[in-house]
Amino acid sequence: MPAGKNSPGCSGWQQANKGNKRPSEAPSSSNTTLKQPKPGYWLAAKPPETQNRFDPISPTNEPMDTNTASEVTQEVTKESKEPKPPPIFVYNLEDITPLKDYLSKVAGEDKFSLKCLINGAIKIKVLAAEVHNAVIKYLATKKLELHTYQFKSERAFRVVLKGLHSSTKTDDIKTELERLGHKVQNIINVRQRTTKVPLSMFNVNLERKDSNREIYKINRMFHCVVEFQPPRAKRELPQCCRCQQFGHTKAYCSRKPRCVKCSGEHLTAECPRKERDSQVKCVNCGGAHPANYRGCEMHKQLQKRYFPKLREKTLARTGNSDNGNQNVNNGMTITPGLSFSGVVRGNTQPADNPPNIPSPVQHSNDMSELKEMMKTLMQQMSSMLTMLTKVLAQKN
Repeated sequence: MPAGKNSPGCSGWQQANKGNKRPSEAPSSSNTTLKQPKPGYWLAAKPPETQNRFDPISPTNEPMDTNTASEVTQEVTKESKEPKPPPIFVYNLEDITPLKDYLSKVAGEDKFSLKCLINGAIKIKVLAAEVHNAVIKYLATKKLELHTYQFKSERAFRVVLKGLHSSTKTDDIKTELERLGHKVQNIINVRQRTTKVPLSMFNVNLERKDSNREIYKINRMFHCVVEFQPPRAKRELPQCCRCQQFGHTKAYCSRKPRCVKCSGEHLTAECPRKERDSQVKCVNCGGAHPANYRGCEMHKQLQKRYFPKLREKTLARTGNSDNGNQNVNNGMTITPGLSFSGVVRGNTQPADNPPNIPSPVQHSNDMSELKEMMKTLMQQMSSMLTMLTKVLAQKN
């Protein structure tokens, strides 16, 4: 009778050994479970202390309302972005003590600064707009000559509109922009400088507000593809039409008027000379030309100082310049005809004609030889054409 499957005499089967089981590869859960300390555990580490930049604003520990916090943030941002008032330039001031006393009373001891300029001029800088307006009124009562500038917050936001035909009415453009949410001050059609032909460009002045830059997103008006661009920065000194000085305009000038033609102490519109004549005088340099002449030496010097050309600006920044036969590059002086090996041997005198630079005589000889070769080549070509013509004529 055959042995059973579990019979010990069966050679094909082995009895399992329960004591030698293969260890499990899964990690024990007891090794991975870590006890976290309770929040109220007395030996737990303390959290690091932090500071809030709004702590000085709210001294109490009570939580601040969300609306109140946003209002405080807006006020802090507004104060930080508020531009400073423009400077005030005062002329012909004989005694500065009353001005100092007034500024100390109105602005405070540390809220203003004075700077003495050439020709007895004084530059005043204050920190508050109210103080700036009060100083202007005070100097006007004293009948002092001064000039200042427009507040940056009062300047118009200027853009250039391109893509509309020149015949488009400015009133229609203004109505369309106001419909899109922009407050327009004025619109001017740009004309060609010399021919005065109207162009498809318009200068648009908007009232300054935070959403002015949204106008750059407009790309269609009156079924036309348009584009709004920022205006190009002018590289020209402004000139006052009242005192004929450079650097400011007549809207914020209270200096004595000077005529652009005869340099008299009156406005140009009040000048008795109504026709052009050669008896003119510049109030700035004293030359025989009008004060607004762009060839004036005073205008040239100031224009070169404040708006230098790109090449001059680059040379002034790098310090490179041409000096005779020497080239300066990064602080190193290079002399033509003088090699490094010659300097090492003690030869500091450059050669008359360096090997790499041909002399003028050699250059002229090479040109004459080249001309003779070209002349001979042209003669040979002419004779060959003559012979070829004869051969073709004989074959025909």
